[in-house]
Amino acid sequence: MRKHLSKTLGLSLLAALSLMAFAVSSAQAGEIQVGGSTTLAAGASFNGEQIGSGTLLVKALSIEILCEKGTYVANVTNPGPPLATFSATLTFSKCKVFPINAAGELTSKEALPCIVEEPIVAKGNGEVVLHEGDSYLLAKSAEGVPFTTIKFSGEECTLPLKNEVKGSQAIKVLTGDLNLGPAVVEPELEASDAIQELLKDELLFGKNKSFLMGKGKVKVSAPLADVGKTIGVK
Repeated sequence: MRKHLSKTLGLSLLAALSLMAFAVSSAQAGEIQVGGSTTLAAGASFNGEQIGSGTLLVKALSIEILCEKGTYVANVTNPGPPLATFSATLTFSKCKVFPINAAGELTSKEALPCIVEEPIVAKGNGEVVLHEGDSYLLAKSAEGVPFTTIKFSGEECTLPLKNEVKGSQAIKVLTGDLNLGPAVVEPELEASDAIQELLKDELLFGKNKSFLMGKGKVKVSAPLADVGKTIGVK
């Protein structure tokens, strides 16, 4: 029943991004490399898109927000070592709200009568973190500032009409993690409830716990000399 909603995200993920409180066993990763061995310069940028559609689960409200399109831009503030950091802006559109049960499963293919104000634009800062041998992007909203505010409208919409999304979000580097394999031109990223729980991060939708679900990919967009080259983190 969850067919089109189980497509992967990138609500990119609001995300696509990353920094935050991580488990004691986590450590800061060293650097972002381009072209196999060269440390990427500060000021370099990436662009990316979600793979398929992406979802934000809010089990306490029995809803899932699905966005069919997501794009993002990230700017490297420090490529490392010893700490690789970045800032990111994500934009989502073609979004609808669907009902889910307590397990986060879709209960109807018919969208709820809540119109999502678009585009959803999310901003955050992040760093690369190593946890149990795997690389992650850990994103967080700035102090006192949410990633974004998601607004609904509609005469029959019973959900809170204005919802700040804030806290922290963990995103796993699936390909391009130099601790596990080679650098790639378009690293693939993933966000899920399991990843979020593993790194003990918490993303809030209003006052309710929420989870990003899905995948995205990124590539170098500047400087021009590095466009098309492989990317790796370690």
